[in-house]
Amino acid sequence: MAVMIFGTKVKVEFSFLLVICFSLLLDYKQILFLLLFSSLHELGHLSVLYLLGGRAEELTLSYYGIGLKPLYNFSAGKEVVFLLGGAAVNIIFAAFAIQRELNIALAAINLLPVYPLDGGRALGIIVNAFSDYAVSVRILQIISVIIISLLIIIAIALKNISLLLISVYIIFYSINNRGMYD
Repeated sequence: MAVMIFGTKVKVEFSFLLVICFSLLLDYKQILFLLLFSSLHELGHLSVLYLLGGRAEELTLSYYGIGLKPLYNFSAGKEVVFLLGGAAVNIIFAAFAIQRELNIALAAINLLPVYPLDGGRALGIIVNAFSDYAVSVRILQIISVIIISLLIIIAIALKNISLLLISVYIIFYSINNRGMYD
């Protein structure tokens, strides 16, 4: 289902409604909080986007929360600020002890220097400012593989299924959002 709101296409995917229904039926409040704070994270990006003069082309509500497709022509500095806007929201909620552990986890994961997460995209912009594009892409690929590999090793060593699932999610997210690698 899609509607236009203030010139922005807003799509609601069936998976979003399905996750909410299952979470309510099975009383999985933590999943609802995850969706809520993931969505607020994206709204942090959206707020910074508009403050810096950009706009949203599309918002997609899906099983992972809200996905934002921005339209902007920012300088590298402004783009990094835009990218950090989402984690800033999670850090603010954590500072006020609102779902502290969840918000710290969301901020930490999104700030990982792994492309296409916010931290990886910001690192790519910074590295690209000091080197050629092909070199920047290669550096970011190497860092991403190292970080994801470390996460998987730590998850296995600690027998932490959540961290393992997050690592697998990041791998699939990276594969589906190659962007800078194309």
